[in-house]
Amino acid sequence: MSDIDNKYRIKYKIGSGGFGKIFLGYDIETDKEVAIKTEFIKSCCSTGYLEYEYNIYKLLGKYKHISNVFLYTKQANNNILVLDLHGPSLGSIFRYHNKHFSIDTLNTISLQMVDVLEYIHSKNIIHRDLKPENFVISFRPDKIECVLIDFGLAKVYYENKEHIKYESINKFIGTYIYCSISAHNNMSQSRKDDLESICYILIYLFTGALPWYNLKTNNKKDRLKKIKEMKETIDIDILCKLCPQRIKEFVIYCKNLKFEEEPNYCYLRELLNK
Repeated sequence: MSDIDNKYRIKYKIGSGGFGKIFLGYDIETDKEVAIKTEFIKSCCSTGYLEYEYNIYKLLGKYKHISNVFLYTKQANNNILVLDLHGPSLGSIFRYHNKHFSIDTLNTISLQMVDVLEYIHSKNIIHRDLKPENFVISFRPDKIECVLIDFGLAKVYYENKEHIKYESINKFIGTYIYCSISAHNNMSQSRKDDLESICYILIYLFTGALPWYNLKTNNKKDRLKKIKEMKETIDIDILCKLCPQRIKEFVIYCKNLKFEEEPNYCYLRELLNK
């Protein structure tokens, strides 16, 4: 692919996803490295995930735990989104450290997760695909920075002074390991569902596993069914048996939220700080 808008140049591919490919690139004038997401489209008139994601980023605006977007354009039958380049994903770093973080690191990351969720929810947006791979981490000399990425499945949940309804949407949205029970049931999601996903992420980070992580089944369909059944039936004491008490309280609070209820993010931060 040629230079993008005569401003950015691709170096090499660094990843891929359901939408397309991710490249390491740089600003031709400043040499600053950037992430370049591309999505092949059938015609120049087609839309896709990246245009939708770009519009979500515009609604979110600038925030320290969300990527800056520098450019959205269409070129050679590709949608192209140019963003900040960040460090590796939380999931890959966790595995690299043999699934063990210090309490200080866990505390810092978990608090920043709550902060960024509170921010995007304040913009009337829910993410709907929270997982360790969608948080990227930068280790700086004086701090750890956690950034939430991939808003291609995000949704406005509050519009025209009205909250979306709890109803069937006839399709699954999310990632099976970390999604909420409502997502498994193909129901509409709200702030509560984002926080339920955070609960599963925190349990994974504190214990290195989830009860349904390595289920043995005959096929994918059976595995997904068993994951859903385990989430629906597992006792919270068993789910959180290797976690600190405050994580258990975090999970209980999030599980008991109503669909349209505004979460108490300050309370959740208090639990994590303890």
